[in-house]
Amino acid sequence: MYFSQIGFLFSYRGLLKISFIFYLLSFIFYLLSFIFYLLSFIFYLLSFIFHLLSFIFHLLSFIFYKYFLKLQNFLFFR
Repeated sequence: MYFSQIGFLFSYRGLLKISFIFYLLSFIFYLLSFIFYLLSFIFYLLSFIFHLLSFIFHLLSFIFYKYFLKLQNFLFFR
């Protein structure tokens, strides 16, 4: 029984099944790597957008701070 299983493993149909299993596994891993590549690209874009928003709000806070400082100086020291 054991030797007949080994013989089937190295027969044409056995090698065909093994190669098909390896092909299926390689396709699954290729699909997974593509999905993770897309996810990393999406997160990279989100990171870029959040950095841009952070920079814009930082700039706005600086501008409004300067503006309100001038407004306070104008109101209290005229």
